[in-house]
Amino acid sequence: MRRFLSLTAFLLTLTLLPVQAQEKTVILGGDTIAITVNYEGVYVSGMYDFEVKGETLSAAKEGTVQVGDRIIESNGRAVTSLEELFANLKTLQKERNQVPVTVIRNGQREAASLFVCYLESEKVFKTGLYVKDKIKGVGTMTFYDPSTKTFAALGHEIAEEGQSHPADVTMGQIFEATVVSVRRSTSGNPGEKICQSESLVPIGTVSKNTIYGLYGKVQTLPSAAQSVPVASREEVTVGPAEIYTVIQGTTPKRYTIQITEVRKQNGQAVKGIQFQVTDPALLNQTGGIIQGMSGSPILQNGKLIGAVTHMVTSQPDNGYGIYIDWMLEEAQSE
Repeated sequence: MRRFLSLTAFLLTLTLLPVQAQEKTVILGGDTIAITVNYEGVYVSGMYDFEVKGETLSAAKEGTVQVGDRIIESNGRAVTSLEELFANLKTLQKERNQVPVTVIRNGQREAASLFVCYLESEKVFKTGLYVKDKIKGVGTMTFYDPSTKTFAALGHEIAEEGQSHPADVTMGQIFEATVVSVRRSTSGNPGEKICQSESLVPIGTVSKNTIYGLYGKVQTLPSAAQSVPVASREEVTVGPAEIYTVIQGTTPKRYTIQITEVRKQNGQAVKGIQFQVTDPALLNQTGGIIQGMSGSPILQNGKLIGAVTHMVTSQPDNGYGIYIDWMLEEAQSE
């Protein structure tokens, strides 16, 4: 019995030695990025009327394709880009054509008809549709994970104007961008970053567009890498904090904010952090939050706690952020 007790005491002594928990760290973002993402197929973004020999025609009346449809087949041929759709239409010879197409509508494949008018005198086709195969925009990088070379940006989805769900895109690319000027936000009128991107070489590829942000991989990590620990949502408190973003050029700077509300969330959700911009320089330059700031890291007590996602339109110095917990979950499932 004594030997057993002695051995037990010895083992307990070993387990009570101090163990240092390893804190998760990432490379801080804050840099502005130009984003291009591709649709799988061709997206119908709008319609217009046009005249042929004095008659007003429209896609809405003559065909069954609808705004919001994504055309993936035309005349039995796959459509993955505008070029492929136009190549299919060039084979038509009639003045007026009803082309069978397959569309994705509300997540389901459906058969539809596309009205196409060929104008012999002008050698052009008219469909009455506004279509595109890409979405382009500007946002802010939130972080890079050095262990996987995964990036996370925006903190919210890329969506078509007027749509509340993520655009159904397949993949895309991100590029370095420079902020050349800003348009200030005023009550009821969101401002924006005015950017340019001259690089033809992407710094990363986009593979996932979700309501919690944009995710993908980078070939190389930033040369001026700044590592920062991440905080769980339980660590976030009401009080002083900072956002890290670019207002001019390419270098991010820290700007003070005041976190005014911390919402308890037990699962992935948006708008967990509410804040007010307090930094005089940022307020003077931007009026508060502007478009293109989405994804800007939020820091508190030296840790990354979240990312800017939304502004309050009527009070542009007020905004919302997503907890970094949820963005890390998305990045880890990448």
